[in-house]
Amino acid sequence: MRCFNFLAIIWLASMAYGCSNAQNFELSASRRALLLLKDRLTPSGLLKLLAKDINDADAAWHTILAKSSANRIPAKSTVHATKATTTNGITSVDAVETWASLFTQYTIPNYGPGPKKAYMEKLSDFPFQAVGEAVLRDGTVFADIHNSFRDKPDGCGIQAVLNVWVPDGAPRDVVEGMKQHQMVEFTNWLAFA
Repeated sequence: MRCFNFLAIIWLASMAYGCSNAQNFELSASRRALLLLKDRLTPSGLLKLLAKDINDADAAWHTILAKSSANRIPAKSTVHATKATTTNGITSVDAVETWASLFTQYTIPNYGPGPKKAYMEKLSDFPFQAVGEAVLRDGTVFADIHNSFRDKPDGCGIQAVLNVWVPDGAPRDVVEGMKQHQMVEFTNWLAFA
């Protein structure tokens, strides 16, 4: 069997579009459809729909915690951005997020400059820092958060170091999923700023 590599070019209204354009069109349409579904379901309807997945994630986190030592490992992302906005301080977070296979509902009840855990980096050259514990619905702490921000040295944008410290028994795909989530989330913050 012979394989061919080719570039598809489609002419629409006298403008050329390649394969990557078509994928971006579909991605844009998918995002609109997802937003419409989330809006129509409402937050409580969405939580009801995802209840089994969230319960499964709670059980998985308890299993991870049970087989872990007291050590935490970082899921760390470093991001450089060229635009940002500020807010008057987020002091708590309520979230439902997918980290690899775990669809986790959690809170960070006290998110701010508070004391860091001993294993967290000082990052003294980052003047804006926030820490907090990620807490499952039953009150179990399953992760620690430490996000740090500073202006880039050249004055063009900001640098962020985003850390989620998870139990050392967390599967690699979950740790990698957290890193990917952080990068997407931070990028989205800036896109909508």
